[in-house]
Amino acid sequence: MAKQNSKQTKIKHRFGAFEIRISDNKVEVEDYVHKMRKYVFSNTTFEYHLFLSFLSETKRTEDGYVAKTAAEAKEDLRSAEYMTYILYSTQHLFTNAKFREKYTEMMMELLNVEASEEDESEEEILENLKAEYEAKEVLDREVQGEGETSETPVEG
Repeated sequence: MAKQNSKQTKIKHRFGAFEIRISDNKVEVEDYVHKMRKYVFSNTTFEYHLFLSFLSETKRTEDGYVAKTAAEAKEDLRSAEYMTYILYSTQHLFTNAKFREKYTEMMMELLNVEASEEDESEEEILENLKAEYEAKEVLDREVQGEGETSETPVEG
């Protein structure tokens, strides 16, 4: 059996100044015009599988792999292009102070919202446990009280 070259590019696509090359081992997203940026993700990463999914001619279904429709292929190509430019835009975190400040603010707001929701839910959980405990105590007292009266013989 012939050994396959896992370094051989299987899928290649260009978006503007960026070229995406996918092999069995990795995906490379490179600024092929200026050669100033190159992102490489191994085949074990989410990024690799996302680009592979977008740029593949097939899609996975319950029945195996089937060819994408023209509309699906067009939409996935568009998604791959967006992801390429989003990846490229991350450089602004290093080069653009205003962008970095705004991004940091947005992330802090996002993290604060999630944290406060968790805090509220923990408080609710504690309140519910406390109410459940108190209800159990009341029920136990009532059951014990009923047990004492039902054991008492009724004289007639």
